Amino acid sequence: MSITQSKEPASHEEINFKDANERQCLIKDGLLLPYFQYHCIPSDLAKYPNVRAHYIKKHIPRSDYIPGLYTAIWIYTGLSLPASSQSIYLIHPTHSHHLIYSHRRLDKKCLTNLNSLALTSPECSLVDLCIYARSDEDIFTAFEVLRTNNMCSYDSVLDHFIDERKRIKIKAAENRFIKIVHSHYNES
Repeated sequence: MSITQSKEPASHEEINFKDANERQCLIKDGLLLPYFQYHCIPSDLAKYPNVRAHYIKKHIPRSDYIPGLYTAIWIYTGLSLPASSQSIYLIHPTHSHHLIYSHRRLDKKCLTNLNSLALTSPECSLVDLCIYARSDEDIFTAFEVLRTNNMCSYDSVLDHFIDERKRIKIKAAENRFIKIVHSHYNES
């Protein structure tokens, strides 16, 4: 295996590969986790939200851009939902950038900080997921992982929908969330 490194990898260093086949083999074997375009981190480090936040922070072009949607869900849970693998999803009130999916000012209760990275709260991330995600299964999976890790509750997400009531499509997103959660719990 030929690994190109400028120095000994620290706990938060990326490993770059000369050969894409080696990278793919390590991903297939579960030793590497792809997280943004062609970037990978060792799978054992990817277990920790603060480490995932550290890696994402390297790819954010400006400090006032806030990770949200799939990116925030990945940081909190480690879930690589299908739509999330190739992009970082950011929020900024005024700037335009190809990574920005939403232009809005975020209330302080919509934000949290992890490893000196400001990102949307779990509840805000789920609300955005209900607006933007195509898959109901992605929404339920994200909610279930956040809920079982005590990062949010059904009621806290509903409260966030109320706080966001001025946003476009918010009522439809709230109804979608309620329907998804109730249909999964009624099947059990």
